[in-house]
Amino acid sequence: MINKDYIFLLAKARNLCYYCSIDTRPRATYIHIVRSLRKDMKKVLSQLEQGTDEFNYVLELIKSCPQKIKAEECRDYIINKLTPLIYGKKN
Repeated sequence: MINKDYIFLLAKARNLCYYCSIDTRPRATYIHIVRSLRKDMKKVLSQLEQGTDEFNYVLELIKSCPQKIKAEECRDYIINKLTPLIYGKKN
């Protein structure tokens, strides 16, 4: 059974990718959202069983996000790293 927090995490990431692609807000707007997303990813990872596809996928998402992301890197991270990971996988 897939964890409900895992599903919410994917929805949050998909929403972030979508709104970042159509939005023209300043880049610093996304820093809190990206940091919160990384924190949520770590929480969900601790709830998943090791070795499952979901575990490996969330681990890949965490590895793609820098620990100390800066405001000027947020849009670049969302568009160039997170979006391909989210929309490139079938979940």
